[in-house]
Parts: sequence; C-alpha cells; structure tokens
Amino acid sequence: MDLKKSLIGKKSIIPYINVKDPFEIDDILFSLHQGGLDLAEITYRNKRAGETLRYAIEKMGQKMVIGAGTVLNKEQAQEAINFGARFIVSPGFSAEVYEECKKAKVPYLPGVMTPTDIMNCIKYGIKVMKFYPAEASGGIKTLREFHKAFPDIMFIPIGGINEENYLSYLKEEFVAAVGGTFLVKGTFKDIEKRTKNLLKNIELNVD
Repeated sequence: MDLKKSLIGKKSIIPYINVKDPFEIDDILFSLHQGGLDLAEITYRNKRAGETLRYAIEKMGQKMVIGAGTVLNKEQAQEAINFGARFIVSPGFSAEVYEECKKAKVPYLPGVMTPTDIMNCIKYGIKVMKFYPAEASGGIKTLREFHKAFPDIMFIPIGGINEENYLSYLKEEFVAAVGGTFLVKGTFKDIEKRTKNLLKNIELNVD
C-alpha cells in the first residue's frame, strides 16, 4: 500500500487531522478505515503533532497510508519520515523539505496558489501538488485555467472543501483527490457513516 496506489486510478479524500490528545487518533483512524478510507494526513499544527503521528502509524500504519501535513521545515520533515510518514504535505514549497523527502524517497506534496508556484515545483520534477487555499484562491475556475497551462499537473485542492462541493472538484480530470477536515467531525460513528456515504457518492458520480 502506498500513496500512488491509493490515488492513481481512483478519486479519493484525504482527511487532515489535528488533535491535541494523541490517544484520540486511533479511534478516528479506525472509524475512517471502517468507512472504507485508507488515507489520512496528521497535521503539524500543535505541539504534540509528532507524538500523534508516531502513535497513528504504530496503531494503523499497516492498514492505512498515513502522512504528515503542514510540514514547514527540514526538522519536521526528518521527524515525520523517521516516524514512518508515507507522504509529506506543506502549505507551500520548501526546498529543504523537498530534499529530505527526495533523500528518503517519500512523496512530497507542496502547496501552490499561483502559476509561479506551479512552475517552481515543476523545476523539481513535482507533478502532484496541493492547491491551497482552494476556495479562497478561486476554486474550480482557477484550477481549470491552471490545467490549460499545465496539462500534466494533478492537483489536490484543500481549503474550503466540504460535503457540498467535494464532488464538483473530484469530477475534474486534473484533480487526484481533495482534502479537508469535513470527514472527521462528530462522533466516531458519525465519521464512519459519513466516510461510507461520501465514498459511495464518489463511486456513483465520478468517472
């Protein structure tokens, strides 16, 4: 199981998760997995994020592709990779994070918002990029314009994605997946049920 197999050939959702208590994470991941999802991103947005990532991988790393998000520097990238992160995501592009990922052969998904951002990532051979913040940056209309100029690039929109608009993004040929927190709200049963429903909607409505 790896990120490419989880994304290529099928559209998906990457839930990004920020919890202050690391011991909450295994129940969240279990609920997502029971709902049929094999991807998750643990964000570096609090002081215990590394601990949460390590615990998540220990508990569910054999069943899910778990990566690290909001990775801002070399040190965070090294820590996440040492803990076993299967992919690294940043809000923007970082050369030092890219180098750590390249060295470890871990996929790197940098955030882009402008044509200049995209062109900079292309210089490094990156072909899958996070479009962030998606809705605030023009959403699908902006991505369609990007696709005209960069037809070989695949995007993962994050930022403002929700249950009302996620399918609209996934119907676009140049969108590999969408990301957001909308899957992980409510009780664990809520998470499992919502995950099943949204994935079923993808199966029925997205080619």
